[in-house]
This record gives sequence, structure tokens and C-alpha cells, in this order.
Amino acid sequence: MIAGPRCILSENVRIRHPDLFRAGANCILDDFCYISTAIELGDWTHIASCVSIIGGADHALRTGRFCAISVGARIACASSDFRRSIGTLAPGAASIGGDVVFGDHVTVGANAVVLGPNRIPEGVVIGALGFVPPNANLEPWMIYVGNCRPTHARDRDAVLRAAEQVA
Repeated sequence: MIAGPRCILSENVRIRHPDLFRAGANCILDDFCYISTAIELGDWTHIASCVSIIGGADHALRTGRFCAISVGARIACASSDFRRSIGTLAPGAASIGGDVVFGDHVTVGANAVVLGPNRIPEGVVIGALGFVPPNANLEPWMIYVGNCRPTHARDRDAVLRAAEQVA
């Protein structure tokens, strides 16, 4: 496990593959997070309490800088393939998915779900209870709600100025 300077990792975080855990500077992982996949967190990333990031050692979540995953969100880099499998961890059970990659300044709202494989572009916000299906075609600096429909553009310049203030 590699954690950058000023990282705060709750002692109540469960990391299944600590050898595949990397966090940049100033990251925070709150209580009761569960991580069962490889993970690389960019600087200033916050993962709130009760977040699950699953997918096994063969897949990864990679975040850019200034990212946030809100309370109760789920990132599923891999899942059972319920069309072709019995849906358990039985030997040979089929799985689907792939890496989930966030650009800088991505925020995932409370109880949202992101399925892999996916690339979430810079500046995207997924609203609370949002759902991002595999291979979603999202546009940078947009706010998405529900089943990933855009609602508003973000103020890119204001966000970048704020980030410069802390970095």
C-alpha cells in the first residue's frame, strides 16, 4: 500500500488488495469503505463513508486530481455476468466489466452507481442516485442526473481557479 503525504485513511477501511493500492497526496478515505480492486487515487481525492469499489485484482479504478466519491456510492469495475453465469463466485463464473477511469475534477454523488468499463471525462458530476452504464458517452464538464442525462454545464474556469488556490 502506498499513500502519499497528508493522506488520511480510516482504520475502518477494508482494502482487499493492499499491494494494489496507491493514493496521491491529500487523499481521504472515510470509515467503512470497501475496496476489492486495484486503485490509484490522484491528489486531493476524497472517498466518503460506505463507498464500495469492487472488481477484483484484474481491474482498477483510477482517478485524476480533485475527485470525490460521495457517501454510499458504488463503483463496479467488474460484476458477475448474470446472462451467462450462476451469479456467484463459483470457479469459472463469467464476469463482465473493466477499468473505471476518472479525469480530474470528477464528482460522484451519494448512492450513485458507475459500472465498468468507463472513462468519466474531466469535470463531470454524476448526481445523487445517478447510474452510469458501461461505456457511457459522457461529455466533459457536464452534470448528469438519473440515468446519465445532462442537465447543466459546469463553470470550468471557476472550478480550475478554485483548484489552483489549494494546490
